[in-house]
Amino acid sequence: MVKYSDYEAARNILENWILTQPHLPKIDTLVLKRFIIKCNGDTERAKKLIDLHYTMRAANPEIFLYRDPMDESQMLIKETIEFLPLPKRTEEGYVVYMVRFIDNDLDKFNFEAWIKSIFIFFDLQNSCLDDNGFSNGEIMVFDMTGLTLKHLTKLNIALLANSISFFEKVITFKIRSIQIINCQPSLDKLLVLIKPLIRKKLFERLKFHLPTEMDKFYEFVPKDLLPTEYDGNAGPAIEIKEKLYKILEEKRDYIMDPEYWEVDINKKPANKLLPDQMEGNFKKLNID
Repeated sequence: MVKYSDYEAARNILENWILTQPHLPKIDTLVLKRFIIKCNGDTERAKKLIDLHYTMRAANPEIFLYRDPMDESQMLIKETIEFLPLPKRTEEGYVVYMVRFIDNDLDKFNFEAWIKSIFIFFDLQNSCLDDNGFSNGEIMVFDMTGLTLKHLTKLNIALLANSISFFEKVITFKIRSIQIINCQPSLDKLLVLIKPLIRKKLFERLKFHLPTEMDKFYEFVPKDLLPTEYDGNAGPAIEIKEKLYKILEEKRDYIMDPEYWEVDINKKPANKLLPDQMEGNFKKLNID
């Protein structure tokens, strides 16, 4: 963790640098601190990360800019998929985020809205800090229960690739592992799709667990940290979700305010172009 004195010095350097970058948006103080922590106090590295982070957002405004966390599509996501920041951390000081289906009706599955919601919640978590302060890292948990091959036919491969690229290169979290639990037969097809899109370092952090192998999962995330639905002690998932949505409603204006997210590409130095991996039209995926 960056020492307070080092953080203050880094913050001053970055705040002065941001004033010289007319293309960048306003950056919340807490978010700026996360950039500093992500880069272990290295301000030159942080400058590059900040610039690329917001430039990559600019390339996908449908996901990162034009968003209302309370619009119809996001309210449908609320009823079909849960994003759960678990109340307690692991012994290592890692925050655990769970994502799971609560309604696997194919007609309700909107992949673009789901991706948008994931990044809305990441941005929300970036701008909030609980009583435990900053974490030592994050663990993502995806429950595959209810995911079928038919769901995969609704994936947008270009959007998936762009999202993975953003997640790998510029997200402010320190992802320690990604746990895939209750793996389904459809996982093989999904792996064929995503493996070429993921760097080796991140792929090695993926851990897969069949429904009969949950004991291995508990080595990463102790059972008592999980919601009641998983025989844990974190309380019902609905209570965790409603607490999160209450915070989201309070921060709605922040999430929707373009001043915090919009990059003015016309003011961006000519030698700093949009990343190639974020360009191009989205294409729908076909699965045999």
